[in-house]
Amino acid sequence: MLAIPGLARAVRYTTQARARSISVKNLVVRFVREEGGQDLIEYALLAALIAVASIVAMQALGGKISGLFDNIGTQLDAAKK
Repeated sequence: MLAIPGLARAVRYTTQARARSISVKNLVVRFVREEGGQDLIEYALLAALIAVASIVAMQALGGKISGLFDNIGTQLDAAKK
């Protein structure tokens, strides 16, 4: 029998990679079929949408709120004198 250096290791690596590929494929298929996973994804998307909307609102209103508190602080300082 002709021995090729590294061939056994390459075959073993290919077999292991194929097994991982099949198990990942099965995991994805099972995840897509389960309704619980879909509910979780929907809740995650909803939470992300709320977070993005909150960030946008805070950035849009941040300057106005800061100005309001500065105005209140100025009026309080003037009232102390």
